[in-house]
Amino acid sequence: MNKKFTLLLTLLLFLTGSSAFAQIAAGWYRVQSAYSLRSVSVKGTSYSTSTDPDAFYNCIKMQDEANAYTDPGTVIYISQTNDGDAISIFGQGTDTKTITTNKFITIKHQKYTGSTNGNVIANSMYYQLSVSQFLTFYLQDYLGLDLGRNGIQDNTWGSNNNIYACWSILPISDENYFGVKPYSADVKDSEGNYWTTLCCDFDCIIPSDGGVLGAYTIKTETTTNGINYAKPELLYSQGGTIPGGTPVLLKLKYNDASLCKLTPTGTPKNIKTFPITSNALEGNYFGPYKNYNSTSSTADAAEYDPDKGTTNDKTNYRVLYADATHPIGFYKYSGPYMSYNKAWLDISKLTSGAKETGTVYLDLDGATTGINEINAEEQQPKEDVIYDLMGRRVTNPQHGIYIKNGKKVIYQ
Repeated sequence: MNKKFTLLLTLLLFLTGSSAFAQIAAGWYRVQSAYSLRSVSVKGTSYSTSTDPDAFYNCIKMQDEANAYTDPGTVIYISQTNDGDAISIFGQGTDTKTITTNKFITIKHQKYTGSTNGNVIANSMYYQLSVSQFLTFYLQDYLGLDLGRNGIQDNTWGSNNNIYACWSILPISDENYFGVKPYSADVKDSEGNYWTTLCCDFDCIIPSDGGVLGAYTIKTETTTNGINYAKPELLYSQGGTIPGGTPVLLKLKYNDASLCKLTPTGTPKNIKTFPITSNALEGNYFGPYKNYNSTSSTADAAEYDPDKGTTNDKTNYRVLYADATHPIGFYKYSGPYMSYNKAWLDISKLTSGAKETGTVYLDLDGATTGINEINAEEQQPKEDVIYDLMGRRVTNPQHGIYIKNGKKVIYQ
């Protein structure tokens, strides 16, 4: 959604008057700063028991407008509430009441009385979010002006004339969507389909005739000529629902999140056990990152305990990857922690053969030797292009199985 559309939608809603906002229906929303158009994103659970809202600020970050639509952390569940009610909002398997140790957020709809500034329009209606801790603290987007903190902060400065404390609460919709895309355009099979992984806390409907073609898991692995292959097994096709807390492999028609949408549905699962498992796939919601203590704008707080993310088991964990010289498969990953909202393959759950090699390729053509060359151009090359099963280009193939112009062939 571009800024003009967001502004137009906001103005149309606000011009209807505050009575239109007497009640927020229960459902999935994106909580967006009316000033910066960045969205609230849940990135962790409270790493310590605290009566101070610091835990809340450390767990809630702000996502820029361009990436908000692909970040499951910005998909926020709000229970039905009347204007001025104090509630807890849910996301990523946790909620703000849990994070802040029994602190609620009050949602109030009121007129902004300051001057027009950027996207915030004078005398328009916006939501104000506040937490009570001795005084009323209004939550505001610091827009990166806080010397490195990329989240929200509180302020007792008047909520109705503070541009940083003006919020829009937008239902997840076809325009304000949640979408998925591959890691890169190289993660593509010989039929032109893209692949990615996902792990989120909410149920997702796969729209019929949309860009997401199906959700898969990995149950089995085969070995041929010393090469290991994982066989994707369809779990949910178009029209089906992916249960929250299920790590999946997604098949996509497009390399464009705006065309590969999923529809959040149901209520939060509130799952906090990591890693989350489904057959040989695992995933989590949170990944360790640097926090900033609200009492010091420059000092790093401790990283999250790995239990809140997942430490990379470099012996057994493999992540989905492909590039110009490496076909689609699950490859070793050198980072210390697994990425949040993604799924990975745990080869310890497969047969012992997979442990003898670093890579498990995807069997996408239904044969045990199936491997799809993902470096094909949009147009078929005029000359024959031949690769071995490791994705290396071969000029003079010897006896064995090769990939020729994206197809499996056997040289005698």
